[in-house]
Amino acid sequence: MRRTRLGLVVGLLLGVGLAPPADAAPPGSLAEAVRRDLGLTPEEYRARAGAARAAAHLLAGLRERVDVRRAWFDGATRTLHLWVPPEGVTRLDPVAGVGVRVSPGGDDLVGEPGELPAVEPFLRAGETISTSRDDRFGRCTAGFALEAADGSPGVLTSGHCGRPGEQVFSRGRRVGEFARVVSDDLDRGGQGDDYAVVHLVRGEGGSKPDVVDHRGGAVPVEGVVDPVPGAPVCKSGRTTGWTCGRVLAVRARVRSQPVGGVGSVLEVFAHDACTEAGDSGGPVMSGPWAVGITHGGRSGADGRCPSRSGGANLAVAEPLASDVLPDLAGSYRLRTTRRSGPDSA
Repeated sequence: MRRTRLGLVVGLLLGVGLAPPADAAPPGSLAEAVRRDLGLTPEEYRARAGAARAAAHLLAGLRERVDVRRAWFDGATRTLHLWVPPEGVTRLDPVAGVGVRVSPGGDDLVGEPGELPAVEPFLRAGETISTSRDDRFGRCTAGFALEAADGSPGVLTSGHCGRPGEQVFSRGRRVGEFARVVSDDLDRGGQGDDYAVVHLVRGEGGSKPDVVDHRGGAVPVEGVVDPVPGAPVCKSGRTTGWTCGRVLAVRARVRSQPVGGVGSVLEVFAHDACTEAGDSGGPVMSGPWAVGITHGGRSGADGRCPSRSGGANLAVAEPLASDVLPDLAGSYRLRTTRRSGPDSA
């Protein structure tokens, strides 16, 4: 017999402290992407990202005590909708600063993530960090900045962008090499991860904790947050620059099928920001918080984002907080523009 699920509606009381300071306005290219793709002002985007961050912290705590089957964050109302088995409701404790009410139904709010369609990792010959000095091969996007335990600099990118020991170039100069590459398959006993660490050679390469805005400015990285379905995100990539969308699913399984290569099953989060070949490894953010690094996405008939021809975008990314950073703990930490506090990874 099919059990009836209850919709647990958690209202986040987030009216205080979410307005960005006057000097926190995003650079021009990111502000344009926020307006174009999300229909929000930069101030609204920052406020919703802050609310989504609070929802992510709340959801992480609830999942330790309750079997949360589905979740969706409604940015317009700043409400986190959760679906749990009926018996799960009795195990909920009051949460300071959060209003909780239980109502039946609501199954039509968001569909089950299930297994996503096949996507292509964005690495093709001829497509910039690069594995060749002339940028002919292995062109991807540098992700968030890292610092090794010995203080040496590094940067994240996608695991399918290179092989261990392979040299890395940027603008024709050697900047480092792939030090750690993880690109495994859930179907073959792996964790379903796809990320890599590029060790930057002192004197030849370096990194800054912010993200380039493609017009000479920079976007600060203040910490790390888990993705929550419905949360606004913006990604930066060498091909498409800044584009924005919303998280569609988390902990979703997707079959990654490179052109002419062997496919693998990954566990990722999905979003609908425009993402194209060459964007692999690039940062995905929600407000000033790091969320993940781009893996790949679904292309339209012309090889570009489906939204350019009236279709729906689908991109997938490797989450930082739950997958990448725990793996790197003790060896690398994420560099942020905030050097202290709970969000310094």
